[in-house]
This record gives sequence, structure tokens and C-alpha cells, in this order.
Amino acid sequence: MFSYYFQLGLHSLKRNPILTALMVLGIALGIAASMTSLTLMHVMGSDPIPWKSDRLHYVQLDNWDPNQPYDQEGNPPDQVSYKDAQALMEAGKADRQAAMFKVALPIQPENPEVKPFQALGRATYGDFFAMFEPPFAFGSGWDHAQDAQHGRVVVLTKETNEKLFGGQDSVGKRVRMNGIDYTVVGVLAEWKPRIKFYDLTNGALAEAEEFFVPYTTMIELKMQASGNNSCWNNSAPGWEGYLASECIWQQFWVQLDSPAKVADYKAFLDNYANEQKSSGVSRGRSTTVYSTSISGCRTRKSCRKTCRCR
Repeated sequence: MFSYYFQLGLHSLKRNPILTALMVLGIALGIAASMTSLTLMHVMGSDPIPWKSDRLHYVQLDNWDPNQPYDQEGNPPDQVSYKDAQALMEAGKADRQAAMFKVALPIQPENPEVKPFQALGRATYGDFFAMFEPPFAFGSGWDHAQDAQHGRVVVLTKETNEKLFGGQDSVGKRVRMNGIDYTVVGVLAEWKPRIKFYDLTNGALAEAEEFFVPYTTMIELKMQASGNNSCWNNSAPGWEGYLASECIWQQFWVQLDSPAKVADYKAFLDNYANEQKSSGVSRGRSTTVYSTSISGCRTRKSCRKTCRCR
């Protein structure tokens, strides 16, 4: 019986080949769209670093205009200002902490066969590598001394190292970027996170950076961020005025190795926000701030704001 009905179906399909082709194409497109959606849901919903995601927290501070919320839902900004980032770094209350922002620098290779090119990088602190654990093929990241000394050092990705040095161990060699020489201290192995979880603000599905340099060095050299930048009030003119403003253009991550340290850090952030409000430095700052982990998102209400899990 099955064979009989199968033959009838084939005969019917052959009678209208164009309609049959359109039906097959429509079904194929539907299956493809469904599989694409399921794949994206799986990638976006998975834990990118499951062995320590509960210890990594993204800090959000509400320094926005007191007359209107940052967005329609009343969430705090998803980035922090330079002033806040520096205050948190100097306090050093976390087990590890790193402020960071995107930069774009021209690279001038020593090899005449390789043309100069523009590369996207990340200005950050040495703790970045211990926190997010990118694998190294050669060398390592820089240490706290290089952060303090505004070291002219750089960590290259595998792709950038292949372009500049043919994939060889380039630790100790020089890379000229924007007319300044940087010493290579490390080269990453293949590292392509499914989600760029350490910078969701500038594109969760964007490619990883091509190099990493010390945050303090980029600030000293007055390098503007190439990522998102939002301001709600006019800053004073010049670089120093920009740094002193309430413009938000940096991401801030901390590593807290126990629930007790998470509670202590939240209390520290609350006290910091209250001090800012009482001093009148930022009238728009909420009395409560919140650090959110990569996985296991939680929300907690302040007296005026609800903070968003990232």
C-alpha cells in the first residue's frame, strides 16, 4: 500500500514540476531559517567560560542625567566613565580587575613586503589575561609593573603574528604602531570565542581584537576609544576635560572568588556611589550599583533603578 501511494505522489509531483520545485525550495528555506535560529540561540545562550563564569562580574554604575534615565526601561549605562574606572582600579577591592576599551592603531611592519594596515586592539590591564584565560602560544601577558610604568608592550593574536612575523616566536621583537615601538611580550594561540563575552557593548558576535596593549599607555598617549562613546553633558575642552567628564566609553570587569567577596564588593560599590552623590560630583548617580555575572543573571532593585543583567 505504501508503495502504491508513493508512486501516486511521484506522479502528481511530475505533473507540476515548477510548483513542486517552489514547494521544495520553500520547505528548504524554512528548515534553513529554523536551524539558523536554533544555532544562534544555542551560541548566545551557552556559557562562554563555564569553569569560572560565576566569578567574573561586569560592573555597571548609574552616572547618567538625573533628569532622564539612560534608556526607556530605566536601566543603568552599560559602560563606565574614565573617572569611575580609575576610582575602582585604584581601590583594588576585587581579586582581579580590568578596565578596558577598544582602540584602532596603524601598524607599520618592518617587512617591506607587508603593507601598513589599520588594526583594532584592546587597551586593558594585565589582569585581563588571567581573568579571561586566552591561550598563549608564546610568552605571556604583561604584569602589574608594566601597567604602573605605562609600558610599551603588546600581546599579538595568532593572525597578527603570522602577518608580521610569519607565525614564529616573536617575543622580544618590536612592532611599530602609530609611530611608536612596542615590545612583544606574548602571542596568543588560536582564540575565537563564540561570543566576545568580555565586550558585549561593541558587538557580541564581532571578531576578537588583533592586539592588546596596556590601558595606562593608551591613556598617556591620549588615544581615543574606537568603541561606543556616550555623553549626556558637555565636557570641558581638551583631553583632560574629556577624562574628567561623565562620558561613558569603558567596560569594567572584576573577578570575585567567593560569595563573601561578591557581597563585600557590592557594599563597596554602594558606598562609592553614595560618596559620589553626597559630594555632588555626579547628581545623577544612583544610590545603588550592581555587578552582574556572565551566567546566572540576577537583578536587584534600588530605591529608583533596576539594574540589568548582562
